[in-house]
Amino acid sequence: MQNKNIICLLLSSSLITIANVSDISQAAQFRQINLNEKLNQQFFATAKLDDKQEKLNSEETSDQQKIIDHYNKVIQENPNDLDAYMSRGNAYDELKEYDLAIADYSQAIKINSDYALAYYNRGLLYRKLKQYNLAIADYTQVIRIKPNDPDPYNNRGNVYSDLKQYDLAIADYTQAIKINPNDALVYYNRANAYDETQELEKAIADYTEAIKINPNDVDSYNNRGLVYKKLKQYDLAIADYTQAININSDYALAYYNRGLAYYHLKQYKKAIADYTQAININPNDLDSYIGRGNAYDDFKQQEKAIADYNQVLNVNPDYALAYYNRAILYYNQKEYDKALADYDKAEELYTKQGNLEQAEQIQTEIQELKKLRQ
Repeated sequence: MQNKNIICLLLSSSLITIANVSDISQAAQFRQINLNEKLNQQFFATAKLDDKQEKLNSEETSDQQKIIDHYNKVIQENPNDLDAYMSRGNAYDELKEYDLAIADYSQAIKINSDYALAYYNRGLLYRKLKQYNLAIADYTQVIRIKPNDPDPYNNRGNVYSDLKQYDLAIADYTQAIKINPNDALVYYNRANAYDETQELEKAIADYTEAIKINPNDVDSYNNRGLVYKKLKQYDLAIADYTQAININSDYALAYYNRGLAYYHLKQYKKAIADYTQAININPNDLDSYIGRGNAYDDFKQQEKAIADYNQVLNVNPDYALAYYNRAILYYNQKEYDKALADYDKAEELYTKQGNLEQAEQIQTEIQELKKLRQ
């Protein structure tokens, strides 16, 4: 996908800053975790919020340093060159030197307090640094200066979503859509907010609108599939995950989620195949090992299930869920000593992680197991 960029082009001996107004950025992803009320904890993988970005194109570090060196000279000759501060700030951003980037954007604002792009770029960095109130303040300034620009409404909405202030987020996304009703990204972001507020039909409508505008929007297919799954409309969920895979055959998230849908339909062979494909794409995807282990267990291939749980623990010895699921498997095999050891370790880890509800549930199961052994 393309980002909004400030592109620096080297022409002869000078650098010229050009605004590129592409409007879709790369989707970020995180996993939303839900507890199954019985044996297994399952993971619902989802793609989440996108900012509209106005920043420097990705370059090699050496190129960024050349840009910084160039603008150091420009600023030395003209300390009030606003564009020089912006371009140097963009280069610092690419090098992840965020404090220096913020300092340059702030200097540009001192030179021109109505320079919307400086507030905009600084707002992006404040959100990245989780300084949410400062990000909101900067996007609010952009809106003051450019009230008919939908992008700062989208980005401020994302910050409100980060703060779980979903009503405010939805209001901002709605205003962005009023200004530009043809931007798939904003429908996508509003759909995510509706999902969080359990307004599932509205979420489906917005994902559908995003897909209508951008038929290749794999994240909207994926997330709409998640909503269908919440509604237990598994066939529709599987159809959406499949469409996402048809568009991008390396989209591990969709394989994972489709595997989970097949698991709930007790189609364990298909679930195993999808989890395996997700692992092939991303060998470090521990959640897919957990999911495949669960499917192997229910498919009566316990040794393979244990191998998957073991693989998770080899990579992450503090993964409580792997101990818990392996304990259940050992319990069902009447290997009570092994089950008790894994239950104890899972309870210890969940307690350490602050998941006291799960730790208490495991403690109850431990007591029942101890009574069984007496």
